[in-house]
Amino acid sequence: MFAQSARDTGATRYVGDGQNRWPFVDVDDLAQLYVLALEKAPPGSVYHGAHGASYRVHAVAEAASIGAGAKGKTQASPLDEARKTMGGFADALVLDQQVSGEKAKRELGWSPRAASVLEDLKTGSYTR
Repeated sequence: MFAQSARDTGATRYVGDGQNRWPFVDVDDLAQLYVLALEKAPPGSVYHGAHGASYRVHAVAEAASIGAGAKGKTQASPLDEARKTMGGFADALVLDQQVSGEKAKRELGWSPRAASVLEDLKTGSYTR
């Protein structure tokens, strides 16, 4: 969504001030976690599939802009304005989310290998 907005408008658009944080995980690393959980986790266990620290949304938007060829340009959308077109989804986009995958690493031996989302957005699968 971020890379596409940069391609379409010349800047990555995000909701709010961009200081909230989101956790990320690569899809292949998440698949590895699911397999390990099915094989090793005690019934009723809960694990977070998050790799590394949560990133500020503005930093994610900037990385997506770079990868999409918009030279790091970003544009904030006030929450009230975003609600008019996005409804409740806008509120989800401004949540500050911090979780850790350390329990999965410790208990299941999970070892995510992918680059950070910032690197992937700048130079990986989202670039032109």
